[in-house]
Amino acid sequence: MSQRVAPQPITSPVVAADQWLTLADGVRLATDIYRPPWPAPVILRRTPYNRRTMVEEALLWVSLGYAFVAQDVRGRGDSEGTWEPGQHESDDGEATLRWIAHQPWCDGRVIASGWSYEGFAALTLPDHPALVARILGFPFPGARALRYGEGTVVRLAHELWWWLTHGSGRSSRPGFVEAMFAQAPALLQLPPAQLPTRLWGQLGAWPPFGTSLPPLTWSGGRIPLLLLTGWYDAFVGEALRLWQTAPPGSTLVVGCWASALNQPLRAHCARNFGPAAELPLGDLQVAWLEAILTGAPSPLPPVQIFLIGTHRWVTAKHWPPEPLRACSFPLGADGQLGSATPGSCGFPSDPTDPVPTPFPADDLAQRPPRADQVAFLSAPLPAPLRWYGSPRLELTGSSNVPSVDWLARLAYREPDGRTFLLGESLVEDCTALGPSHQVTITLPPQAVELPAGSRLLLEVAGSSFPGYAINPHTGQPRENWLESAPAHQWLLCGPGGSRLILPVAEASPWTPA
Repeated sequence: MSQRVAPQPITSPVVAADQWLTLADGVRLATDIYRPPWPAPVILRRTPYNRRTMVEEALLWVSLGYAFVAQDVRGRGDSEGTWEPGQHESDDGEATLRWIAHQPWCDGRVIASGWSYEGFAALTLPDHPALVARILGFPFPGARALRYGEGTVVRLAHELWWWLTHGSGRSSRPGFVEAMFAQAPALLQLPPAQLPTRLWGQLGAWPPFGTSLPPLTWSGGRIPLLLLTGWYDAFVGEALRLWQTAPPGSTLVVGCWASALNQPLRAHCARNFGPAAELPLGDLQVAWLEAILTGAPSPLPPVQIFLIGTHRWVTAKHWPPEPLRACSFPLGADGQLGSATPGSCGFPSDPTDPVPTPFPADDLAQRPPRADQVAFLSAPLPAPLRWYGSPRLELTGSSNVPSVDWLARLAYREPDGRTFLLGESLVEDCTALGPSHQVTITLPPQAVELPAGSRLLLEVAGSSFPGYAINPHTGQPRENWLESAPAHQWLLCGPGGSRLILPVAEASPWTPA
């Protein structure tokens, strides 16, 4: 078992700001070092978000007996070179890691840490004898996932927000995108390939459409992970796949957060689930790391997840926490979810007036009614219903145009009538014209336990804007279409028709017949 010397009182940390690490190609990376006056394990944060904002966190780690290294990645902050997101973090990070491991103030152990893009930088560090752990918060899974998520349709608003806010220039521009969209709300309705010349700001190294964007691959390695993510994060599916290959000693925590932990909760991020959703995240990181460094049993469960609906935490050894079985809710032509009423339901879809994308905090019951979506509402649940994983809609439908999108939006209605989003997904159907055929829409993974009296709401539409780029319905590429056309879409309901399938826990108090 490794030895971990108990932290001693530190009255005067050693701080070496504005240091320079010179790489093999001559580029210098700006680096700040905070440490106790003796060799210690080192927390490494490589960031595009300004290393100088980490003083408070750095001093806190030093008070616990750790050293802390904050470094601006290539081309950001004070570091030299050109900012090309995702291109240099493995090599630059490995050079930094080797440099730290040979410093007299490092005890030979380094912990790679960070949120969002910092998590990507930590994750892509190659295995090295000094690297003993990774702490990843909402790790950025690369340019392909940013553009397409888990599907093939451009997630327009999310991608442009990141590139305009963080992806270009030497520093970030908070609030810039929000101001642009507030004054030019129709801007995103342009074909995406035309946007770079119409936006207020430059997109930097933004990859043009047609660029090959391979997914991030990670084989697991030997380094244990503390993986922190949230059900409303755009990359929660990628994070859970990352967890599936995590080595022994790793821990997964999934809360109800939308993005970076500990940020002020904003109305457009996620719902405020109250004190029940809070965790002592700082203490959690320290406890996990101390166990890793000493070889002691971890005080944390391998999996800790927040259940939306009953708003409680569940601990388990695995994800998903319980055995599951697929439970089916047919879509009834009478608008009921779980009804066997046969028939068909139709709706128009107009590229010039797309269905708005809701925020997680929105009460969907307060939206004005629209004719371009259909809704299916279940009866009140007789007992709590619990599921884990990705719901899917097996939709049987058709259209009068060559190409349409099918959107599935799952929500739940509380007994008082308030209605909140659980998740949505959209797929392109390039064979829409002609006879009815099946389209499968897989929704983001979830952990949900709806109390008795709640109702499930499924909405089906032909768009979600600006969450997804607009389909012109003409069969032309959505990235650079020349003209658009309205469409009408139909879905078959009742027996043999469309159905929602939930991965329900076998021990759920209620399951559909």
